[in-house]
Amino acid sequence: MSLPFGELPGWIGSHCHEPRQGLITGTGWSDDIVLQQHFEEEARYSFVESGLASAAVPGHPKMFRLGRWAGVPVVISHGRLHFNEVCGPLGWQPHLLRQWLAILIKAMGGGRRLIITNLVGANLPEIKRGMLTFPTQLVTGGLGLSHHPWLDVTQGEFVAPESLLPCRAIDDPNRFLHAAISAASQAELDWHNGACRYLMIGGAGFGGIGDRYLYQRLGVHTVGMSVLPELGLVCVYNQSRDPADPPLRVGVAQLVSDNEDEPTHDGNQDIARAQAPKLGLFLSHLLQADW
Repeated sequence: MSLPFGELPGWIGSHCHEPRQGLITGTGWSDDIVLQQHFEEEARYSFVESGLASAAVPGHPKMFRLGRWAGVPVVISHGRLHFNEVCGPLGWQPHLLRQWLAILIKAMGGGRRLIITNLVGANLPEIKRGMLTFPTQLVTGGLGLSHHPWLDVTQGEFVAPESLLPCRAIDDPNRFLHAAISAASQAELDWHNGACRYLMIGGAGFGGIGDRYLYQRLGVHTVGMSVLPELGLVCVYNQSRDPADPPLRVGVAQLVSDNEDEPTHDGNQDIARAQAPKLGLFLSHLLQADW
């Protein structure tokens, strides 16, 4: 198993014998309304009992849930670890991000597809609240996060997280986009059609009008607090996996919850909750699609 940090929890051995699709649900996407009528649970384990010292917070129940989603075997990270959670009072603990994703990948039991979801803020006028976006490009460099401390570069892990997105996919750049747009259409959700540049901001402190102006001038469509660590660590996994195993495929789906300079967590959750039934239907179609 790549990404080795800490011991894997004991429950893994009981559930890793069947290939499952992986799903990471963040704020809004973790609402129970999203799961109801679609997800049949077989087992659940909290992050804490899985060896991750990260308790539940609003919007992030922080548990691994295994079962069937519209008949498809899945393991869900119901809530996620954020970058700002691993640089707190105890100092830098970026290995927790590695351990979290290692548990999820191992629990996938050889499954090869991982869907990552989150809420994002809109930066450009064509991006509307309540719309889905599917990032095709990442903006990193000197903006938001200029380094990726969850990657251990002393071990040669120089990776390109953007390589997992549609613009860089080797076999079929549009494969995931076609599946995601079809799923959004069937769920009667609006989506942004075209290139989408996404910028991760570490949080929990954010900028304001000046930052928005800068990001707009640079053509950044959306900003959020996650996804970049997950993509980077999947790159590490793909580079260090057994050559006999196919690489993990990753799809990213984002719900636009605000277009304000000072969004609120409760306000973001309200926007997502209004779309929750449609989000559940969207995920059902996407999990059953071939991409």
